[in-house]
Amino acid sequence: MKITIDSDLCQGRSRCYNLYTNLFHAGPDSKGVVTITGELDDEDQIVDAGSAANACPLGAIKLDYG
Repeated sequence: MKITIDSDLCQGRSRCYNLYTNLFHAGPDSKGVVTITGELDDEDQIVDAGSAANACPLGAIKLDYG
């Protein structure tokens, strides 16, 4: 599974990088940036990615199960 952030939707409300520091950090514009750009293979990361996507008030966090 891969995780991405749609920067057009993100408004920098900081939930992702404040709650899930293992997956995100703040970019220069205060928008979330995904720290892990490859496949998530750790079970904890996968659970956190789903929780982060649910926590994003704008739906900017996308999960690709491809």
